Amino acid sequence: MATMKPRKRSSIDHLTNTMIESLIDEYIRSDTKRRIIKRRWLDGVTYAQMGEEFGYSERQIKRIVYNVEEAIFKHIEP
Repeated sequence: MATMKPRKRSSIDHLTNTMIESLIDEYIRSDTKRRIIKRRWLDGVTYAQMGEEFGYSERQIKRIVYNVEEAIFKHIEP
């Protein structure tokens, strides 16, 4: 089983919340995934809190966040 390596947020640290929200809306089609990544990136909600909020396990939330980050970063990283 492959392990998920943490992504560096430095590629979006210089962006405003409005710009981050636009990236999410542009590249993530699933409403649930958009809400999850916005709660993580914009609101700073923990994985455990999101698990309770969205009805997923903490592990599932981490996997969703990782996959969404991969999708967004491939569009904005050189």
